[in-house]
Amino acid sequence: MIELDKVFAPVCKVLNNCYEAVFLGFPRFPKFSFVRVMTILWRDYVYAKIAPLLLSSFIELMKSVREAEIGAFKKNLPKELLEENLKSRNLQLLGRFVQAIADLSINELSIHYLGSTKVALQNPYLHLHSLILRETKYFSSHRRNHYRELKSSMDLESFKELLKIDRDAMKQQMLPVTLKEIEVLRQAYMEKYLRGYVKSRLCQFVENCNLIVYSLYIT
Repeated sequence: MIELDKVFAPVCKVLNNCYEAVFLGFPRFPKFSFVRVMTILWRDYVYAKIAPLLLSSFIELMKSVREAEIGAFKKNLPKELLEENLKSRNLQLLGRFVQAIADLSINELSIHYLGSTKVALQNPYLHLHSLILRETKYFSSHRRNHYRELKSSMDLESFKELLKIDRDAMKQQMLPVTLKEIEVLRQAYMEKYLRGYVKSRLCQFVENCNLIVYSLYIT
């Protein structure tokens, strides 16, 4: 495609000159190019047909990666092995897919803001971004029975460590704008967990105090 873009460069230049001469005062970027045309055609006529299958496969793979994180954590594996899991082939596949979708969603202007948390998202990455956030929210919710059981048996530091492992894994694959939203979700859930953690500790403390008072009373 790059070679074809070079071949059609003179034609694209003529079209851009005509546009600038006829449509004075209108935006001149991004300019017309063969690569841009082919990207649009690929996105609208090829990717659009297979997007549901690709996106559902992506989410299932993300779920399996997170299930592996929990499984490794439950086995109390050494930190070195946990970090090694972050280099798994599945994680690399997730990263390559995210990059491919980002490539279909940017132009000559937006590419300069791709590393910013304030980049204006466009489809198809905007759709993928929404799915990632939804799956992250689901992953962190009480609707996962095994996760709820795991959480109930963990102390605060262990729970924070599990969230850190997931954050480090996602950090390698997602764009900064998505990572920022994921972090907002994590902070909200961490606050919710802390409230429940403090509440359970206080209830246990009160119960212990009552038992002490009762034991003193009956003696």
